Amino acid sequence: MGKAFFVMIRYAFLVDTSLVLLYTLRVTPTSGPTLTATSCQLLYNAATAFQFVGFATVSVFVALRISALWSHNWLLGIILFFLGLFNPFVAIPATGFGFSMVPAPWPMFACVQTVSPQRQSLFFLVCVTVKSRS
Repeated sequence: MGKAFFVMIRYAFLVDTSLVLLYTLRVTPTSGPTLTATSCQLLYNAATAFQFVGFATVSVFVALRISALWSHNWLLGIILFFLGLFNPFVAIPATGFGFSMVPAPWPMFACVQTVSPQRQSLFFLVCVTVKSRS
């Protein structure tokens, strides 16, 4: 079981980083793959999914190890598991599912996030609500 955790933790983040490089890295105007809006969105979703798998695997591993070290304290393990899932490093990429990915001109990243026309009114409502509360 330890080897399975090691492989999942190691290679989920390696695949995630490779996919992120595909949709962000661009050195010259002609370098990098030619991306469409669909392929940008697909690459982002795949990279985020691999990132979630990696964080979930790390959370399970930490929860099992700590609960075993603390006399099989499962309550502590469950708390650590959920703390591992709900951290800022997981929450920030999750917000990207609310945006659309589109190809961008050269000096920028290969793909950038925009608010889709279907969600513009919801995005405006959230921004106004957050602004009015602060």
